Amino acid sequence: MHVEINIPPAAEDVLRQEWGDLNQAATEALLIESYRAGKISVGFLAETLGVSRWEAERWLGRRGVSGR
Repeated sequence: MHVEINIPPAAEDVLRQEWGDLNQAATEALLIESYRAGKISVGFLAETLGVSRWEAERWLGRRGVSGR
């Protein structure tokens, strides 16, 4: 799948300085918000990230997302 987000070049430069890989940052943000909204399970999140369920739970915890 390919998703495109159009950001002005000046904003892109600022965001890259803060987040580095914007594709990865956008993917992670979408996964986190989908999980918080109850749209995806931790199992789906784990599969998408290519990690175990326990690693996905730790991944969420490091990002300040509590379990449901």
